[in-house]
Amino acid sequence: MPFLFQWEHINNRQPEFGVYFDEDRNPIEPRELWQPDFVPDESEWPIRYRQVSKHKTLPDFMTLPSSSTLVVNERARDLFRSFEPVRHVYVPLEFELPTGEVAKDQFWLFRLTDLVEDGIVVEQSDINIVKSSVPPYKPGIYGTYKISPRLTWKSEKIEGRHIWADSWLKRDMCISDELAAEMRRLKMKYIDLTQGGVV
Repeated sequence: MPFLFQWEHINNRQPEFGVYFDEDRNPIEPRELWQPDFVPDESEWPIRYRQVSKHKTLPDFMTLPSSSTLVVNERARDLFRSFEPVRHVYVPLEFELPTGEVAKDQFWLFRLTDLVEDGIVVEQSDINIVKSSVPPYKPGIYGTYKISPRLTWKSEKIEGRHIWADSWLKRDMCISDELAAEMRRLKMKYIDLTQGGVV
């Protein structure tokens, strides 16, 4: 069974980070990071942030000030790559700790660049179709009214995948039961999973 992996709902337990600003007080951060499949130009790598909380350790999975930004450490990145070696992009990050030192451990911004088209069974999922706000008002994305929605997937659309999202619901990333089991075996922090379905 697939599992919805909601990193945006774990930030009450994790370290907090702030952005750097230029001379005009504009944040030094790629503008479209809120798009889970957006990959900044390599000239902007590594992206720098500063830790503003007092956490002494940094977990396997974290979020950044921009929404939909999943951060993985080396252990999490290696696990993802062992299941899907080439499908996704990992953008290097640099964290300044509260001490002023740069974190010795390595972290990456996970970019989900391989999306599923028409993969969700709408009638059996906790979602609704949202139409565009401009003419001709065609359907364009899925919306959800639950914090932890149950998603039912078409089996032929996710066969052989371990990490994916639908192109109409980019911010809701799912993982396979095999990957979820390995995360739990490794006792990775932090994990927030909601079981879905397949037809």
